[in-house]
Amino acid sequence: MSNIDFEQMYGADAIAAAAERLKTDDAFRAEAQADLNAAVKRHYDVDLPMPMRLVETDGELLAVPAEDSQAELSDEELDMVAGGFPPTGFGQKETKKGSGFGR
Repeated sequence: MSNIDFEQMYGADAIAAAAERLKTDDAFRAEAQADLNAAVKRHYDVDLPMPMRLVETDGELLAVPAEDSQAELSDEELDMVAGGFPPTGFGQKETKKGSGFGR
């Protein structure tokens, strides 16, 4: 999940505006450094897709996944996102062999 394209999700202009604000607005930067997800939600009404934090590298602020967001999913979380078909008998009618679709 670390390959999220935020520009595609939220638009390049929105990302550029937030990045510029981090450079020029000391109060916003301090709030974002304390809790990036909460700051983005409060100021832009956007829920980030995972817990994020700001790191400073070579004078640049970068948004990266928070350490705890890299943890494994619980069984309950896996059940919510797992694909495939529900088990037989779970809201399905069993079909007789050779009955085909729509019969």
